[in-house]
Amino acid sequence: MIDRLRAWWRRPLADDERRRLFIFASAGLVALAGVLVVQQGTAPERAARPAPAPLAPLARPSPPAGGGDPGRSGPSDEGSARYVPTQAEVAGVKRAARRFLTGYLPYTYGRSRATRIRSIDLALREELARQPPRVPPTVARLRPRVGAVQTEAVGGERASALAFVRDGRRRYTVTLGLERVEGEWLVTDVAG
Repeated sequence: MIDRLRAWWRRPLADDERRRLFIFASAGLVALAGVLVVQQGTAPERAARPAPAPLAPLARPSPPAGGGDPGRSGPSDEGSARYVPTQAEVAGVKRAARRFLTGYLPYTYGRSRATRIRSIDLALREELARQPPRVPPTVARLRPRVGAVQTEAVGGERASALAFVRDGRRRYTVTLGLERVEGEWLVTDVAG
């Protein structure tokens, strides 16, 4: 049985078989291209968004080795001081990022106003209110969901976080810059 299958597989193709095979392969490539376009978003959608600005890691010198907080470290082996955030600081940054994204994502899809965004710096809120996004109806119907929020760098007064978002059509990341203002983390910069 296997020998017959091998012989059939290795036989020369007739002209009509070649045409059918070419049409089948072409249709498969067109379908694959369509799936990739839908998964990645269309070119006009990507062109409408500004390119994300890179955020540099934030650092602050740690307190002297003789005293200070137990959750912080002194200078590293290389001799440079490095700030080590506490778990509470990291959790506070993530909470603020999620509160921000709860209002920001509907705003970017044209279903909310900038005034409904929480944990946001006043200057950023005003900037977003001045330049609301122009969203086609097909995009406005999508429902973005935050999959995970990860801190990139947490300093004493500044931090950056990365949020992984999916909207049913594509997956993307949103980069946030945060600052601590009167003990509360506020988003001051957003890209993505």
